[in-house]
Amino acid sequence: MNEQVKWCFYDPATKTKTADLATDEAQMTILKMRPKDINSFYFSRSDESSWKPLKMLMTSSASPFSGLALLTNMTDKAEPAKVNPKLKMQPVDQDTQNEIERTFTNSCIDAQKTLAVSNFKKPTAKIIDLVLMNKQGMIFRASAVNPTPEGSLCDKVIPAHFHNTALEVVVINSQATNKYFEKIKISGKVVTTGNGQYLEFICSSQALRGQLVESLNFCENHSHRKTAV
Repeated sequence: MNEQVKWCFYDPATKTKTADLATDEAQMTILKMRPKDINSFYFSRSDESSWKPLKMLMTSSASPFSGLALLTNMTDKAEPAKVNPKLKMQPVDQDTQNEIERTFTNSCIDAQKTLAVSNFKKPTAKIIDLVLMNKQGMIFRASAVNPTPEGSLCDKVIPAHFHNTALEVVVINSQATNKYFEKIKISGKVVTTGNGQYLEFICSSQALRGQLVESLNFCENHSHRKTAV
């Protein structure tokens, strides 16, 4: 292991990250983490460009952090997402947040434990892509088939890991010229019917639903929103 490698940890729930840490500093940081931090944080190395689930690093015998999870605080009360007060975290700006989330969305993550997205063809006109993430950090990507504001079929079979659980969903309109309509983050769930699988969209507000409608209909040029938010 190269001791010059720097490590950084990112919390997608609070949109915060640590500074770049030497290996010994990273080990001390992990020891201050809660189980929920281990399960939800992502990490990056200074010699790599992607972000990957921290729990993958914790279970790899080749990493300098294997076994540390057993030494972390095992008491984990249910509470709203917030920064762990024991950790030195700093907020990230929107551009940094987008870059981090783009790299861990498109990274090839531990094939034995996750379903990752990698080397997908660039969508053609009028194609909507869907990226699903479950609570375990597993990722699945497919193209939408006949999407509506209520939901969509997928061009691939959705694996069982994504059934019967709340999902984070990113609806991607790669043809959008306005970033406001390019990537829309909503919630979702897989509904299985006699006709197959269906991904139901769940919007937290009418404004978000309106954004989704315009993106799915490729009518951004007629929108009153001219700048990304």
